Amino acid sequence: MKLLLYSVIILIGASCSSDKDNYIPIENINLEFTVPSNFPKPTYKMALNPPTEKGFELGKKTIL
Repeated sequence: MKLLLYSVIILIGASCSSDKDNYIPIENINLEFTVPSNFPKPTYKMALNPPTEKGFELGKKTIL
């Protein structure tokens, strides 16, 4: 039983390695947000979390 426990601990420790050398940054372009003239002023502050191209694509995938 102890051998099994030690084996599981070693496997979990080995699987949690860092892959920082293989990291490829993704270009995520900020989108311009304009409010139409017939819409009310937004209460959400867009500067805190600006809309981005990848975020917009993700929203389209989750809605559909």
